[in-house]
Amino acid sequence: MPSNATFAPRWASPPGDTIREALVERGLSLTQFADMMACSPERASGLLDGAEPISLELGRRLADTIGATTQFWMSRDAQYRDDLDRVKADRWAESLPTAEMRKLGWLPKTSDWHERLDASLHFFGVPDLRTWNDTYGSMLATAKFRTSPKIRTDAAAVAVWLRQGEVEAQHLNVERWNPVRFRDALADAKSLTREKDPAVFLPALTSLCASAGVAIVLVRSPQGCPASGVARRLESGNPLLVLSGRHRSDDHLWFTFFHEAAHALLHDPGLVFVDELAPESPAASDAEREADKFAEDILCPRSLLEMLPSRRITTRDVIRVGRAGGVAPGVIVGQLQHNGILGYDQLNSLKRRYRWNGSNLESA
Repeated sequence: MPSNATFAPRWASPPGDTIREALVERGLSLTQFADMMACSPERASGLLDGAEPISLELGRRLADTIGATTQFWMSRDAQYRDDLDRVKADRWAESLPTAEMRKLGWLPKTSDWHERLDASLHFFGVPDLRTWNDTYGSMLATAKFRTSPKIRTDAAAVAVWLRQGEVEAQHLNVERWNPVRFRDALADAKSLTREKDPAVFLPALTSLCASAGVAIVLVRSPQGCPASGVARRLESGNPLLVLSGRHRSDDHLWFTFFHEAAHALLHDPGLVFVDELAPESPAASDAEREADKFAEDILCPRSLLEMLPSRRITTRDVIRVGRAGGVAPGVIVGQLQHNGILGYDQLNSLKRRYRWNGSNLESA
């Protein structure tokens, strides 16, 4: 239990509460109070509900009208503003998916709301909520979201996911950004689609991208964050690609990677692209359509599609085409489904499935 000297309440009482008590004791109405303060009733009402900050001049008038000292009223208002900021920050911390964050090891266990608030601010690397709003709040406000209208998106959960991507990227040794080298590296990345085990292909993909100046991390998305991937820039200028592995299948994971790679190569580096790449999440912008085509042309170009029979497509057909294109059969199936050549209930046995083990993605 904090001492009185360090007591920080979970509520904020405006100076108006003290003023209102004095008015009741003296039997004064709001109009009379306004006249005594030489201000409008609207401004007097603002003083009572805390909307009107107490300036030095208002502090002097309150001292003459209500009593106490000018310094008392100035200090009372300053304390209220501090308490109000803390209450807002507490509500912000309550909005975060802290239970999941603790489960995934992103946030330490806390014993009370003070510790939870401090831990939440520390997670984001900011000293207060205003700084968070200037950084992550601003980022979310300007980000380009591609999501399904059917899926609820929680801005706080998205911010947590974006931040964890930053945290994990800090541990990577990334070269200077080289878009030419990165474009060349995508051919090698394509061959990694044939590797079954995430424990093998994820480190290889990370190293390959880092050599071209791209930080890529796989971060499990918390509830309320339906993103498949994001493309953005770090303060260093290096692209950061974050994959969520949300649908836990190889076709979705690899399409997301190449889609986000397209954003890094082709689009405004000042933008943040947050994408849920599912059938019900249409490409509503030219940039999204361009990124889709970029990924499709790498994973399943027209030359591969032309190798498929016009009759019913079989498992053997897909395996043959995948081998010819150097792409995993499941990735081919995903592209055929996406283009309406196969139904979403067809040949799904060729897709490789994954499962989460804490923060690690494993073969299912």
